[in-house]
Amino acid sequence: MSRYEKMEAAGKQVFEPPLTYTKEMSEYLSDLGFGLQYGNGLCPLTPSELSSWCEGTGLWLSSWQFETMLRASRAFVSEYNSSNDAKTPAPYITAESIIQGRKSVSDQMRTSLNAMVERQENNTIKKGGR
Repeated sequence: MSRYEKMEAAGKQVFEPPLTYTKEMSEYLSDLGFGLQYGNGLCPLTPSELSSWCEGTGLWLSSWQFETMLRASRAFVSEYNSSNDAKTPAPYITAESIIQGRKSVSDQMRTSLNAMVERQENNTIKKGGR
């Protein structure tokens, strides 16, 4: 049972942030910077850095927004630092890759359906049909 389910079963009110905050928080993180540059490379934002930014901009973040921004920074920095290999795929997709992916799925479906039809026809012929 998940923590959410346990809280719900206990009759506790569960706060779920609206998804509309996602874009807003992404913009905040982009404005602030995804991490801090130190002598040993990119590091995640610190709570004090985020607090200073909030104070400087006059923005107030709820506790879950504050923690989410820190987690997003840690995730970004972790991926950034572990993705320095030239073979690491880009963290985004292009229109071309979407089109190529759709074509690939379409080709796979066509092949699978053709194989199913062929098996069905072979089974029908073996049973004396057609």
